[in-house]
Amino acid sequence: MRVIAKSLDYICADRLTSNLVWLANHLATHGELEVSPSLLAQLGQISVSTVKCRLNRLRQDEPRPPRPAPRGINRLTQDIPMKRIPWDEREPGHLETDLVHHCGLSACGEYVCSFKCSTSPPAGANSERC
Repeated sequence: MRVIAKSLDYICADRLTSNLVWLANHLATHGELEVSPSLLAQLGQISVSTVKCRLNRLRQDEPRPPRPAPRGINRLTQDIPMKRIPWDEREPGHLETDLVHHCGLSACGEYVCSFKCSTSPPAGANSERC
C-alpha cells in the first residue's frame, strides 16, 4: 500500500481505495511492484476506513519537511483586501474565482480543470464574466 499511495502522491483514502487493484496491476506491469492473486483479492475487498488507518500508520514514520518560513509582506498586494466571500454576500463590487477539477468515476484517466472568474454587478446591472 505504501508504494501505491506514494505513486498517487498520497491522495485521500476514498479515491485510493477505488484505485488499489488497478494501480497494483499497472505498477506490476512496469516492474515497480510484485503482486499475487491473493494480494489483488485483498486489495479489492479492503474498506475505506482500513485504508485510512493504514495510511496514517504508513505516514507516521516518514520524515516531514520543515515548515517554510513566513513570507514577507507583498508590497504589490498589501492594499488589496482578500478573503473568502460569504455565500450570501449582497454588496456589489466583489471578484469571485472558482477552480474546479472535473474527472470521471475514478481519479485515473483524462480530466479537465476549469477556472471561473466573475464579478458581482453594480446595483441594477447584469453579471459580467471574465
